[in-house]
Amino acid sequence: MIEGDRVKLEKEIVGDVQEVDCPVQYAINLDGTVREVDGWVLPVLEMERISRARDALLDDEGFYVYEESDSSEPIHPAELSPLVANIHGILMLRSSATTNAEVQLIDTPTATRALRQMALHLSSQLPILLTSAPSAGKSLLISHMAQLLYPGARNHIVSIHLADTSLDPRSLLGSYVSSPTRPGTFEWKEGVLVRAMREGKWVVFEDIDRATMEVLGIIKPLVECLGADKWIGGRARLEIPSRGRVEAQDLAATAHVCVNHREWSGGVPNHRAQRWPQGKYSALGGKAQIATTTYPRTESNMSSDDETKAKVEQLKAEGNELHSKGNYAAARSKYSEAIKLDGENAVLYANRAAAYIAQRQ
Repeated sequence: MIEGDRVKLEKEIVGDVQEVDCPVQYAINLDGTVREVDGWVLPVLEMERISRARDALLDDEGFYVYEESDSSEPIHPAELSPLVANIHGILMLRSSATTNAEVQLIDTPTATRALRQMALHLSSQLPILLTSAPSAGKSLLISHMAQLLYPGARNHIVSIHLADTSLDPRSLLGSYVSSPTRPGTFEWKEGVLVRAMREGKWVVFEDIDRATMEVLGIIKPLVECLGADKWIGGRARLEIPSRGRVEAQDLAATAHVCVNHREWSGGVPNHRAQRWPQGKYSALGGKAQIATTTYPRTESNMSSDDETKAKVEQLKAEGNELHSKGNYAAARSKYSEAIKLDGENAVLYANRAAAYIAQRQ
């Protein structure tokens, strides 16, 4: 239940907060004494308790003890059901068992941490705030996650660019338009946000820190209904004036937000912005791993290339010394050995040709 509905319901049932005292036995201490709190602040305490309980799930409880001789092996995909996706240790359900060509995303440490955070927030059905420098790979991570969880779906992500100052807030919810089938009448046409919710798609708000106050006013109720204090199984929902409530078709349909590297400077107050679970990362930290994974030769043969180059230089030096002493046949043999190791070195071919000409003379 969102904040506005809760306050309205409390006022109808209990009364005004200024007129009614509401002591509640909140807990019992170890010594048996009862802790009482003001019932009006109970929702705030419960939200904090739930948030701490969810964060505690991520802590290592030390249930398993590993010794130095023990080996830790990851779960092989063949051991899992086709409907289960293993996202770096976070098991999540797929929409179908359809398998397709997945994006070859290199598992750098920063990308792995970001995917784990996104998977944890998705499993808790919480909105996600992704922040990083421009072109760091936020959209790629979201697309990769959607492809893992919805392998058979196409166009599962709906991106809404909020930096566009010409964006009409009514285009998100909907408006009345002239009917193409009944001239002279108007009919309701749902906006892009409402259609995405009904179809169970992911919504990506890009550059939310540059959105107008009118657009933020529409997004705010959506964020509040997906807060950490929502009931288990609660879906995203919006109240549309004169049209009623719209709920997301899919339980996993949530709102992802992408902002750039600038400081948060939108119209949303800071205490509201801090309620978004943030997944901050930088895709620039694994450049070496990306290069060596994309081009394996740069890593696997780096040391061997250095040794080969040194061997070629040694054979060339030995051939030059033999050539200067008049031993042209031995010099040609040294140059031929060097050519076998480095067939693109034109100097070796020239030296061998010179030794051959000198030998024939």
